[in-house]
Amino acid sequence: MKRLFLYLLAALVCSGVSGTAFAFPSETTTSSSSVFSFPSITTMGSLSALTTTYGTSSSNGAFSVSGANMSAGITVTAPAGFEVSTSPSGPFSSSILVGSAGTIPATTIYVRLAATTTPGTYSGNVSCSSSGATTRNVAIGSSTVNPAILTISGLTASNKTYDRTTAASLTGTAALNGIVGSDVVTLGGSPSATFASANAGTGIAVTVTGYTISGANAGNYTLTQPTGLTANITAKTLTVSGAVASNKTYDGTTNASVTGGTLTGVISPDVVTVSATGTFATANVGTGIIVALSLSGANAGNYTLAQPGITANITQAALTITANNVSKVYGTSIAGGSGFTAFTTAGLQNGETVGSAIIFYLSGSAAADPVGTYNGSVTVQSATGGTFSASNYLITYVPGNITVIQAALTITGLSGVNKVYDGTTTASLTGTATLNGVVGSDMVSLSGTPAAVFASKNVGTSIAITVSGYTLTGANAANYTLSQPTGLTGNITPKALTIVSPSANNKVYDGTTVATISGTLCGCVIGSDVVSLTLSGTFATKNVGTGIAVTSTSTLSGANAAN
Repeated sequence: MKRLFLYLLAALVCSGVSGTAFAFPSETTTSSSSVFSFPSITTMGSLSALTTTYGTSSSNGAFSVSGANMSAGITVTAPAGFEVSTSPSGPFSSSILVGSAGTIPATTIYVRLAATTTPGTYSGNVSCSSSGATTRNVAIGSSTVNPAILTISGLTASNKTYDRTTAASLTGTAALNGIVGSDVVTLGGSPSATFASANAGTGIAVTVTGYTISGANAGNYTLTQPTGLTANITAKTLTVSGAVASNKTYDGTTNASVTGGTLTGVISPDVVTVSATGTFATANVGTGIIVALSLSGANAGNYTLAQPGITANITQAALTITANNVSKVYGTSIAGGSGFTAFTTAGLQNGETVGSAIIFYLSGSAAADPVGTYNGSVTVQSATGGTFSASNYLITYVPGNITVIQAALTITGLSGVNKVYDGTTTASLTGTATLNGVVGSDMVSLSGTPAAVFASKNVGTSIAITVSGYTLTGANAANYTLSQPTGLTGNITPKALTIVSPSANNKVYDGTTVATISGTLCGCVIGSDVVSLTLSGTFATKNVGTGIAVTSTSTLSGANAAN
């Protein structure tokens, strides 16, 4: 009776306490009193708003729950649209039981929007409850389930011929993709297709509109119209009459001039005309060459032309090949014998080139031809190579002139002669002058009044000597030029001067060998040369004596003393 009273008293006293609910699950007995414990549920953490797409569960939110003095496990119940699990990978359900009687350790509860939740906004509390314990709620913020996206496949855009509109057509069977499970969704509507451009082209984007969805579960979805479709608009074929192509002279191109031409099949108000420029089937000379016509005008790109098969002729162009004037040295032959390969051209078309041309000459090629200018005369000619074709040209060959220039003769066998300074540049030669370079048995002799001149009149060694005055004579002298002897040198040595009436003067001992002498310079200085004498001497000993030998140390000075 006492125990029952205590239970009732405890229940009355504690029935209003928040956070912990009291029951009568257990009793601890001591020697003096009994202590009672009551079930309690604790949660930790909070839940953020979640987002997903219909048919796919959202990412997980999480919190933890624990219990003490429990008489039973904790029932965790998700609000509508959500589901819970004790594992991040599931399984998930609308309600789960965590633990059992006694202590329930902290357990993570994973919460997510269910894949089957229809599109809309959801919120509420995750309820954590158990017998005898106060229920704990964990709020979930406003969460969103977006409609699933359906796509359409199975369609192909059809090619068409240009008709000045963007209307497009589709083939195939449209199929819905992305329906979740056994949902009832049906494709309908009034679809239409449109090219991105009305102009002829390939791979033109085609836009589709007008498809709709219906059915019991259509509200769970949004529909994407077919994308990625392309098709071609091919050019419309036109016919032409009355066009005429003109003949032309070869110019290295296939360009043709066209006049006239009436088109049939142009869609009004498109602007299309026959171009004044056509295209020959070949750039080469010929007759009855097919000329392809072309279209021009703002809308020409949307049309093609049925060729009428008109023709025209290409005649040869005039080409002149002129041999370059050439020169040769008397006694030698021209390069290539009697044929010349250096030339200029006039009349080549469209950047074409001639690889080689040979013009043969009847005169002016032999080694024996005397000095002079000779007019070449054509006997045989040819032009090949390069990028040109000889059949496209009417070729005229023009010879050049041949100029025979004098051969150079040199003189050998001479040497310069050394001399003593005489104040002039006059030089002398020794040896026998010999001509070098005379061709064959030509009659050429050396004559003239040669003169040799030192480059300087002053004393020196290997002074250059210039020779002039040699000339040529003989029947064939006119075929030659003469080079005077070169490379000659000679030495100019100093002229010796003497002291007239030299004498040494006695002196009183002064501890040195310095002596004074007297005398005059001979009168043999050349012309106006400036030369001065400075007299000096040296005793053989510094000591007192008679008849001591005195050596002259006299020197020369002045502008020309070095000579």
